[in-house]
Amino acid sequence: MKHVFLISNGEEDVFNAEKYFGEELIILIVLDSRGMAAGEADKRIEALLKKANSLSLSLAPRAVSNRVVIQWGNPYDELQRCLEREEAVQLL
Repeated sequence: MKHVFLISNGEEDVFNAEKYFGEELIILIVLDSRGMAAGEADKRIEALLKKANSLSLSLAPRAVSNRVVIQWGNPYDELQRCLEREEAVQLL
């Protein structure tokens, strides 16, 4: 079964994701543009991508299939859409 790991604020604990061993881990980055100041978006995207790419690289030595997906919107709504679209469950 596929799993989705949500990264939306950069404070997520990646311990379970780093230990993941399953069909595929989808690393979902959701950017909520509400309240984001002009010029802040680039820095935030860069920080979240760095975290996601680091997680992806930590899975590589164990040949765990994974991919990074970036969405704009409400984190809860985008997570639900991703779970439905990918027929996956959330990795907590």
